[in-house]
Amino acid sequence: MNQKTIKKYSSLAFKKYREIHGLFLAEGYHVVEELLKSDWEIESLITSNSEISQKLGSPRGTLKPELVKPGVIDKIADAKTPQEILALVKIPQIQTDMAIHNRIVVADGIKDPGNMGTLIRTAYAFGFDAVITTSKSVDIFNPKVVRATQGAMFGLSLFYDIKTDVILNSLKSTHTFYALDSSGDADIDDIEPDDRYVLMIGSEIEGISESLLNLADYRIRISHTGSVDSLNAAVAGGIAMHRFGVK
Repeated sequence: MNQKTIKKYSSLAFKKYREIHGLFLAEGYHVVEELLKSDWEIESLITSNSEISQKLGSPRGTLKPELVKPGVIDKIADAKTPQEILALVKIPQIQTDMAIHNRIVVADGIKDPGNMGTLIRTAYAFGFDAVITTSKSVDIFNPKVVRATQGAMFGLSLFYDIKTDVILNSLKSTHTFYALDSSGDADIDDIEPDDRYVLMIGSEIEGISESLLNLADYRIRISHTGSVDSLNAAVAGGIAMHRFGVK
């Protein structure tokens, strides 16, 4: 692998260059393993471990892992202590038909990559069909987000950088909207979700934006002791998704 290619791939730690090249990094064996089970398009696989290379073989016909020196992985990967394999994945075009999905999470204004990745992974774990992120949220192709999903993002439909009016026009007539709101008038344990619904989750500090909150059919709270003001977004989202998700 030449220096120009290494420079290109290492630049994918930054959103600007992900958009320029239309690529993002998927780092670590488990993440890549889940990626290979999906239909996401891969530009290349890179590993510094010959055993991994032999184990993978040609996972998608002509796609074969490129065996490189360990230092190359270190230069490309975003993780401080990277594993011995990564993939360069093509950023998919945004799908247009949200309404085909029954159980949808909207992550609004989630800026922390770890929280976003955890929400996506949790949505997958509890049987949700799709995750929508708003333009105020962290880029879902940020390497830290991708790692935090542990490959779960490849098993969901993802709609990213979506505006409120698009969510309104696409889903309001077909889905019931539930908003997690610390001052909501209904306790989550008293709610039995409809068959087709949108669960909206905002950041711990700012909550759900007013424009999205206005779409809510129900504003629901998670009761807890008064010793804390609010719950972390990923924690609150996990509780709600467990309550609403597939049993």
